[in-house]
Amino acid sequence: MDIDLLIKKLNENLNATTFRAVTSLIKILSYVQEHDNVSEVFFNKTNDDMQMIVKSTLGLRILEQLGFSEQDEFYVYPIYACRDVLNDVKHALVLWKTTAIQNLPEEISNTRMMKASSCRSSNFIVKREDSPFYFKHTHPFFRRIEQIFARCLRYSNVNLLQRARRIIPILALEAKAQTEFRLLQIKMKKLAHTENPPVLSIQDVLLVALVSWFKNNFFSWVDSPLCDKCNGTTTFFKSEEKNVTLIKSPYAERVELHRCKSCGAVTRFARYEDLNILLETRQGRCGEFANTFTLLCKAMGWDARIVFDETDHVWTEVYSIAQQRWIHCDPCENVCDRPLMYETGWDKKISYIIAYSDEEVQDVTWRYTSNFEAVRNRRMLCDEGELINVLGKMRQERQRNFSQARRTYLTKRMVLELCEFLQEKTPKEDDHEGRVSGSLLWRMDRGEIQSPTSCTKCVWKINGEKGTAIFRYSAAQDFYESRSGPEGNLNAVVQGWIAGTYKSENIFRKEENDWKQVYLARSKNLQPGSICWCFQLNTAPNIQLTWLTVDFRCALYENGVVRARLKSEDVSQNIEIGVGLRVHKFITNKFAGKSKIYLQAILEGGTGNVAWQHAQLFRQHMDDLESFPFSVEFSFSES
Repeated sequence: MDIDLLIKKLNENLNATTFRAVTSLIKILSYVQEHDNVSEVFFNKTNDDMQMIVKSTLGLRILEQLGFSEQDEFYVYPIYACRDVLNDVKHALVLWKTTAIQNLPEEISNTRMMKASSCRSSNFIVKREDSPFYFKHTHPFFRRIEQIFARCLRYSNVNLLQRARRIIPILALEAKAQTEFRLLQIKMKKLAHTENPPVLSIQDVLLVALVSWFKNNFFSWVDSPLCDKCNGTTTFFKSEEKNVTLIKSPYAERVELHRCKSCGAVTRFARYEDLNILLETRQGRCGEFANTFTLLCKAMGWDARIVFDETDHVWTEVYSIAQQRWIHCDPCENVCDRPLMYETGWDKKISYIIAYSDEEVQDVTWRYTSNFEAVRNRRMLCDEGELINVLGKMRQERQRNFSQARRTYLTKRMVLELCEFLQEKTPKEDDHEGRVSGSLLWRMDRGEIQSPTSCTKCVWKINGEKGTAIFRYSAAQDFYESRSGPEGNLNAVVQGWIAGTYKSENIFRKEENDWKQVYLARSKNLQPGSICWCFQLNTAPNIQLTWLTVDFRCALYENGVVRARLKSEDVSQNIEIGVGLRVHKFITNKFAGKSKIYLQAILEGGTGNVAWQHAQLFRQHMDDLESFPFSVEFSFSES
C-alpha cells in the first residue's frame, strides 16, 4: 500500500465521516496488533467501529487493501495478510489524525462529536486454531471419539474462559440462587424428620439458575432461519457441498441451505463449532447449545463435560462437589438431573453415550438407561473390551502431564462413577416428559413427543374457623399461600406451581422475558392441558362451610378455551372465569357443609403453531408482587 497516496486521499476527503472512520480504523488495527499471536481475527459487522468505517468509501477501501474480507456476518483479518503493512498504515493514520484535528471545523472537532464508539470485546472475535491433530485409530467409531476428545482442549483456553465469564450475569444468578437455596434449606429441615434429605450446595442451585438463563435469555434455537431476502419462513432442502463451504464459510462445520416458502430465495445457515463465534451468534441447535453451555460451566470454575449420544443429541454434565456425582444438564430443554428422560420421555433407543472434557473421556451410557439388557443388544459398533481399552489409553495420554494429586483425584472420581453404573435406575414421573426444543413437526418426526403427567397429590388443609380462610397463588412469584382467621394468619406456603397441585397434565409455567409476563399454559403440543387442586376442610363439629368465593383469571386469544369447575363427592358446578386482568369473583353456596373440594381446569383450543398460548391461566406482570390472580375464599359459620 502506498502510504503517501493514502495520506493524500485522506486530505482530499477531510470531513467528519472520514475523521470518524480513521478513528475507528486505528482502534481496529490496534486490536489486531494486540492479537498478533493468533492466525485470524473476526469483527462482527454490527460492531460500532466497523459500521463507522464502512460508511466511508475510503475507510472500506483501506480495509480491503490491508487484506480484510467479508465472510457471512463478519469482517476477517486473515492468516496470510502482512502485519508489517498493517503496522505502517496504523502509524500513518495516527500521525494524520494528530494533524487533521487542527484543520477540522470547530463543530466537527468538538470532543463530543469526535468521541468514537467503544471497542467492545463482545464484537471482536479471535479465531483460535485447534492444535494439530493426528488419528491413532482406523476404526471409524474410535476416530470419531478421538476427534471430539481433541476438540475439548478448547475448554481449557484461558482467554476464551475469561471472555465467557464476562458474558455471564454472575451477580444476578447468584442472588437468585441464594433465594432458592434458602427455601430449599427450609424444606430440607422439614424432610429431616421423616427421611434423609438430599445433600445440596449453592453450586447445585446456581447450576439450575445458569441453565434457565442460558435457555431463556442467552441462546436461541433455530429450526430454519428467516429468509435473508424477504424475512419470510424457510424450510431446509439440502446441505451445501463441502468445497463451497470451505470458500464461503471456512469456519463453519457445515452449512445448511433453506429455501423461502414465499420468494424461493435460498438462505445459508452455518453450523459453527468455533466457540468464539458461538459466543457472538448465540444460536443453533443442540450441538451449539451444549458446546457453548459447557464452556460457560467451565468459566464458572466447575468441572464440566460435553456428552454425545450416538442417536443424535448433545448435552452437558457438571460435577456436583456436594453430591459427588455428575449432574445431567440439557440447556436445550432447561432441564437438570433427569438422565432417563431421553429413553423414557423421548423414546430414544440409546446405544452409546460418551462424555468428553479437556481432562477425560468416559462411556456414560449406563447413566441414561433403565434397561441395561436392551442397550447391550444395540451396542454393535465395537467390542466392549476394546472400547474400554481405547478410552483408558486416551485418558492416560491426556493426563500424562497432570500432577500426581490431580490424577489420583480423577481416578477416584471415575471409580465412584463406575460404581454408580452397576445398578439400573427407575424412571421418575418427570422423566416421561417429551422434548421441548425444536418445532413440533421436527420433534414428532424424530418420535420425541410424550404426554407429561404429574400427580403430586398435594392436599391443602384449610383451617375452618368462624369467619374466613383464603388460598391464593401468585404467578409472578410462583408460590401459593393459605391464611385463616380475622388476622389472616399464615398457615402454609408452597413454592412452585406444580408442587401445590393435586395433579396436572400438559401444563407448564411460561415466562415471557420480552413482555415481562408470566402465566400457566398447556404444553407446546396438540393435547389439551388439565390441572387440579384439592382442599380438605378441617373444622370443629359446630362449624361448617357456607360460601365459596373464587377469583380465577384467564387470558384468552383467538379461539382458546378454559373450562373450570368445582366438585365434591356429589356436587359439581362450573365456574364463571374472569377474562383479562380484572377481578371476577364467582360466589356459590352449593358446597355448604362439604369437607373435601376439588377445583379442576382444562385448557384447549387455539390456532396455529402457538395454539398452546391462546389459553392462559393467571397471566401476570413479572414485577407484580402484590396481587394474586387466583384465589379461593372459604366462608364458615356455626351449623
